[in-house]
Amino acid sequence: SADAILVSGATLDADDPLLTTRGVPGGNSPQRIVFSSRRILSPDRQIFHSGLRPIVYSEVAQPGLKGLADVRTLPGDSFTENWQTVLDALSREGMHRLLVEPGAALAESVLQTKLWNRLDLWVAPWAAGNGFPGSLSVRNLLKAGEKATKEQFKGWGNFDND
Repeated sequence: SADAILVSGATLDADDPLLTTRGVPGGNSPQRIVFSSRRILSPDRQIFHSGLRPIVYSEVAQPGLKGLADVRTLPGDSFTENWQTVLDALSREGMHRLLVEPGAALAESVLQTKLWNRLDLWVAPWAAGNGFPGSLSVRNLLKAGEKATKEQFKGWGNFDND
């Protein structure tokens, strides 16, 4: 179980997810979070009109979300600084288990920060849309995760399975 669930602004635009627990009697829904970076988010997304107000982390103002979300400004000059800001803020608020449901770009960025402690990788049985952008592929994503894992947890198992 997670205290919070996070998606990118791109995932929000593409999938319009609710990010709530459904079909589980008595299940608690985690705090919903959108990491939008520089993307202006549409107030029409269903996440802003169902359940508790989500938290939005953004480098730019989100005037359309006034009263719909708890918008928090990201001050950093790099993704790593901004990601650390998010993790620190959530931790101060008692949210220590963050589930990130990233698209390809956010997955690659989070893995490169090395600011994570567990990787559960689920791969869809088919490719949706145009696939991964640039050089990011499932194989490259796995390698990035393995490299970061090796550096973080030296001696914790064998990650050399090429």
